[in-house]
Amino acid sequence: MVLPSLDWMVDDATRLAECRHDHPFAVLGPQRLPEGGWVVRVWMPDAEWVELLLEGQAPRPMANPHHRWIFEADLDHDPGSGYRVRVLRGGIEHEAHDPWAFHHEWMGELDRHLFAEGNHHHIWQRMGAHPSSHNGVAGVQFCLWAPNARSVAVLGDFNGWDGRHHPMQQRLGGCWENARGLFSRSMRSSRSSLSSYMCEVWFSPSS
Repeated sequence: MVLPSLDWMVDDATRLAECRHDHPFAVLGPQRLPEGGWVVRVWMPDAEWVELLLEGQAPRPMANPHHRWIFEADLDHDPGSGYRVRVLRGGIEHEAHDPWAFHHEWMGELDRHLFAEGNHHHIWQRMGAHPSSHNGVAGVQFCLWAPNARSVAVLGDFNGWDGRHHPMQQRLGGCWENARGLFSRSMRSSRSSLSSYMCEVWFSPSS
């Protein structure tokens, strides 16, 4: 099936490319289609091509009808978070889990409640960068409190310090989250590498 071009997706893609998107999970990762079926959308700046890798199936080339950096593939089922992508970028081919497949919230309702009261005595265990595993996939969870931000992105060696690659999702209570899939070997090999990152925050002109 040829994926149609949608005006609203073109707008979302432009906001992602310009670091202005506050809800990337609304459009990226596995998404149910109104007419039935599913689509997987992968945000991959500067990629030449992307293939979707599903267990037991041949690699599926992904199309980019809305923006050169949003790669899509239609499916008849929800692939969950276990799929991987094969990417060619900068002449280098690599495979990785899709960070946009992990829609779960890191800061739960109780965490937000205690934090808002000023009674969360272990907030350092939730904010910042933390090694984590979800559905058997190891990675790192990022969380930041920035209640007046328009958009936020994670930067580090793993993405060339380029905020376009990993925009964060706005959550309730002014929190922003991003769950990274498996990092490069250099980042996974040293726990101290978790300190080599920063969050870039954008505010509206009136803030």
